[in-house]
Amino acid sequence: MEYWRTGYDWRACEDRLHRAGQFRTVIDGLGIHFLHRRSARADATPLVLTHGWPGSVIEFLHVMDELADPEDPRTPAFHVVAPSLPGFGFSDKPAATGWDTERIAAAWVELMGRLGYSTFLAHGGDWGGNITTVLGGRFPGRVLGVHSLFAEAPPGMTTDGLTGTERAWTEETRHFWRHRAAYAKQQATRPQTIGYALTDSPVALLAWILDKFAEWSDTQDSPFETISRDRVLDNVTLYWLTRSGASAARIYHESHNSLDPALRVDVPSAITMYPRDIEKTPRRGPGSGTATSSAGARPRPGATSRRWRCRSSSSPTCARAWRRYWTPLAGEQRPSELPVRGGRHLRGHCGTPRPRDLRFSGRLSASATPVTTIAEEYEHALPAAPGIAA
Repeated sequence: MEYWRTGYDWRACEDRLHRAGQFRTVIDGLGIHFLHRRSARADATPLVLTHGWPGSVIEFLHVMDELADPEDPRTPAFHVVAPSLPGFGFSDKPAATGWDTERIAAAWVELMGRLGYSTFLAHGGDWGGNITTVLGGRFPGRVLGVHSLFAEAPPGMTTDGLTGTERAWTEETRHFWRHRAAYAKQQATRPQTIGYALTDSPVALLAWILDKFAEWSDTQDSPFETISRDRVLDNVTLYWLTRSGASAARIYHESHNSLDPALRVDVPSAITMYPRDIEKTPRRGPGSGTATSSAGARPRPGATSRRWRCRSSSSPTCARAWRRYWTPLAGEQRPSELPVRGGRHLRGHCGTPRPRDLRFSGRLSASATPVTTIAEEYEHALPAAPGIAA
């Protein structure tokens, strides 16, 4: 907490957000903030990245350049889009219920279409993995393939036929939900109650989020063994400045245990699972001989379903896994035929007005209305936070 008060530099994170390219648009009556890093490569493939809780688009900043413009010309490149979930970061806070994962997935399809991407790949972890699953299952005509860090099996499946290791996974998952998931039950049932503390006290917000980084990172004693203090604080500060502690928690109230167990994902699917993930799902569905893809859905015959293990389990997304898996798919379409309709990347120094509201009407408007810098836009609405620079 002392470092956050006296040594942390939010402006450095703000500058990285600016350089990534920030935009806002209104979809289904709600303002959606997103990062857009368009590749210089003519053969690049559109890719939407979706974060979860307690994450944000900040977790993708360190891989966007590598995904968009890899050094090796033989490596697939991507036009990267990373939206902020409703109620998170600089996206608007829904004023009514209804923004569940199904609606969010539909909004992402609309967003990608507005950017000129008629087909695209999708990646996500945590809630982003759930939304990515919905994208692949509900919109197979738009989604070329999915990669998820969040594999789920359909409810009620038997453990018959599982190996000893796989049975241990199911016990670990059961233990987690019985003894270590109070945060999810709280946010699924009474998100506003904890929300008052998360928007009133920076100490409460930091404790609530840091606990999850400590619990869920591949470390022994501290999350800072693999994740720097600044990277953790970048994420926490975004929650604090935008007062999104309560509104972000509501995604649990909207969508907890809501994934349709009958949903089929027939597009090519890849799942990355790490040895110390909280929940690990068997590669084969219990009682069946079919490989499971995201949410336990079965891929169509002949489709590729793979899991990649990467060296760094602290990375929110793994560019290496993406490239190995999507190399064949990237050649199946002609991305050069999917140009972005207008819209320039917003780049520059910290003082340049951003993000901009983009009034979409089939294309990016050239008459976007600038707003003040991120911190200045929100600081007027925040309670005093002694020692923490806006």
